[in-house]
Amino acid sequence: MSEHDFSALTSVERKSETEFSLQIPTGWEQGRGTFGGAVIGAMARAAMASEPDAARKVRAVSAEIVGAVPSGELTLTVRTLRRGNGLSAYEVLLRARGEEVFAHGSFTLASARSSDRDFVALDAPTIPAIESATLAPVGPPMGPVFTQHIRFWPTGPYPFSGGKDATCEGFVELKEHSSWGPPEWLALADCYWPSVLALESAPRPVVTVGFACHLFTEPPPGPLFFRARSLASSEGFVSEHRELWTRGGKLVAINPQLFTIV
Repeated sequence: MSEHDFSALTSVERKSETEFSLQIPTGWEQGRGTFGGAVIGAMARAAMASEPDAARKVRAVSAEIVGAVPSGELTLTVRTLRRGNGLSAYEVLLRARGEEVFAHGSFTLASARSSDRDFVALDAPTIPAIESATLAPVGPPMGPVFTQHIRFWPTGPYPFSGGKDATCEGFVELKEHSSWGPPEWLALADCYWPSVLALESAPRPVVTVGFACHLFTEPPPGPLFFRARSLASSEGFVSEHRELWTRGGKLVAINPQLFTIV
C-alpha cells in the first residue's frame, strides 16, 4: 500500500456478517488520534459493504468521534436499523482496545428518487481557475500529520491570520486514491482547518464534536473546491457550515460541523 493511498488506508476486511476489521498505520494523525475524515470514511465503507443494492448510495451521514482513535487494528460493527423499499439505514460502531467505543455513526443509503425538484438555493461560490491558486506547503510540523497526504490550494484566509472573517476556502485533493466515492468525498470535506481559526493570531486547538454530511453530486476525480464559514459561537462551541463543489460549480456535499475551542 502506498503511504498516500487514502482508499487503501480506509479499506475494511469483512470478518462476519456484521463485523469488519480496519488497520490504521501511523502517519495519518490529527492531534492525538487518527484524522477524523479517515475514521468516518472507513465507517462509510463498512456501511457500503453491508448494503447489497448497488443503486443505494450514501446520502446522509451523522457521526461523532468520542475518543482519539489510535492507530493499529480497529473493529467496525454494523447494525442494520432499517431496510425499506429504497432506503437503508445503518449504525456503525468503531472499537479499539477490546470493546472500547471510539466512534459511532449513522449512514443512510438510498436509491435515486424524483428529480423534478432539483435546485440549489445556496449562492454558488466564485471558483477561480486552479492554475491561479498557489499550492500551499501544508504539512507537519506546522500542520497536522495527516496533511502530508493532501494537496491544498487556499484561496481564502489562512489560519492564525488574525482576520475579521471566520471563513475558509480553496481547492483540496487527495494525493492518492485507488477508488473514488463517498469515503473519499467525506474526507475531503473534513481536510481544511476550521474557519474560526482565521480569527486567531496564534495556534489554538480546535476539536470536532459533531459531524454531519449530505451528499448530492458525484464529482469527477481531481481537486474539489471547499468553502466554509462559522455561523455562530457560544461558550467555546462553534457551528460551521462547510461545502464541497466541483470545479465546474456543481454542489457535491454540505457538511455541518460543531467544534469546541480548547
